[in-house]
Amino acid sequence: MAADPTAHQTWHRVIEPNIDGVVNVFYASVLAGVRRVIYASSNHVMGGYKDEPDPPRITTEIPSKPGTRYVVDGEPRDSTPYGSAKLFGERVGKCFSDSTGLSVIAARIGWVPPGDNRPEDLPTEREAWFRMMWLSNRDFCQLMERCIEADPGIRFAVVNGMSANTGMRWDLEYTKKLVGYEPQDDVARAAHAPKESRP
Repeated sequence: MAADPTAHQTWHRVIEPNIDGVVNVFYASVLAGVRRVIYASSNHVMGGYKDEPDPPRITTEIPSKPGTRYVVDGEPRDSTPYGSAKLFGERVGKCFSDSTGLSVIAARIGWVPPGDNRPEDLPTEREAWFRMMWLSNRDFCQLMERCIEADPGIRFAVVNGMSANTGMRWDLEYTKKLVGYEPQDDVARAAHAPKESRP
C-alpha cells in the first residue's frame, strides 16, 4: 500500500491518496477480515536527520523527523508533506491495531529507484544519505515476504527496510530479529561487482 509515491508531492495532492486512502484501506481490511496489513511507509519519515551534522543511528525508536530537502535535475525538492503523510499512516495503523486487533507492520522503505535499480545507475547529484539507504529489488521482495510471513502474534511494528549498505546509519537489527529479514545486497559492493554477478 503506497498510494502516491511521489516524494516531493505537495500537501494538497497527498491528502486524498496518502491520508484518506490509507484510512479507507485499513477500514476495509478490518471489514474484510484481513489478518495483516503491510503498510508501505518510507525513509522520508526520518528524512529530517539528513541535514544534521552528526545524525544518530536511525532506529525505529528515535523521534520521527519527516521530510528532507534534495535536488532532482537541478531543481530543489522537499518531501515534508509526503513524509508527514507516511508518518500519519503509521499512526493510523497503530490505531486500527489497538482498536480492532488487526496486525500491522509498517516498513520504512529505503531508496528504490524504478526499473533495474542498479547502484551504478543511481543519480550522481544525490548525496551519500540517499545511497546509504538504497534497497535492491531482491531485498525489497524479501522484506515484503518476511513481513507477510512473520509471527502472526505481532500486533503492530515499525521496521526499517534497506539493503545491507556498508557505513549506513539505518539500523536493521530489529527488522532482522522481528521478521527474519536478511538483506543480500550492499550498494558499495554491488556497484563494483562484475555485471554477471550483480543482483
